Amino acid sequence: WNVHAAGSDGKSIDDAFYERDVQMLELAFEGQMHYASFYAYVKLKEQEIRNLVWISECILQQQKEEIHKFVPVFSFNAPWRAGSNKHGRR
Repeated sequence: WNVHAAGSDGKSIDDAFYERDVQMLELAFEGQMHYASFYAYVKLKEQEIRNLVWISECILQQQKEEIHKFVPVFSFNAPWRAGSNKHGRR
């Protein structure tokens, strides 16, 4: 939420909510040992499909400069993982 409140990158409120959902789902997928991990898996797959639709729509509409505006899933460059040395990367 702080990313959207700061107004960086020109993201919409929808993008901020999607990013927060992905963050919470990644944590549920990585840290739980019950049905929440299955729910998180399905929801993260839905986000991947949303990302693919976004990229294909950008290509079809010849808006290639907008392609990078998708919500990354399990990316080391995600805003909530930036600065984290959890996986030994900087």
